[in-house]
Amino acid sequence: MFWKRKNGFKPSPPEAELFRGTAVDEFNHKQAELSQNWRFDVYSRWQFVPEDGLLHLDYADGARLTACGQLLGTYMLSDSSFEWAWNNPRFPDAIIRDSLLVKAASARLDAQYLAAGMIPVRDEEHVSFLCAIALKVTDSTGVFRGSEGDVHPIILVKDLRWD
Repeated sequence: MFWKRKNGFKPSPPEAELFRGTAVDEFNHKQAELSQNWRFDVYSRWQFVPEDGLLHLDYADGARLTACGQLLGTYMLSDSSFEWAWNNPRFPDAIIRDSLLVKAASARLDAQYLAAGMIPVRDEEHVSFLCAIALKVTDSTGVFRGSEGDVHPIILVKDLRWD
């Protein structure tokens, strides 16, 4: 168990442990595919359009990738915190549906941190763990992590295509 045991909470049911373990494996596999097949690690510019729920990645060679996106949350570097998108009233309902699915899974997975609006995160691995759980809960294709200075929006992606 990743989060609770290290913080002194009771152990989770075996089904929840298994889910989390397979989620991490699935996350690693899907993120590697995004890098290999969709060049997620070499884009030159990114843009998320909340009104359309579309993520655009532009590349130096003129290629453009578009994906349907759902905002999972934001990772704040300065205070090592993660805020779930469903917790922020500024985000339109249309782009936080998957974040709400993750919140709804908190009881089934015995993971209260999925239902807490803002949580502390220890390190990059912890952020990736949250993304792994969300990826599996929502059956997304992968996760995009943007950066705008101190704020890193985390976007779940599906339906990728070259424009």
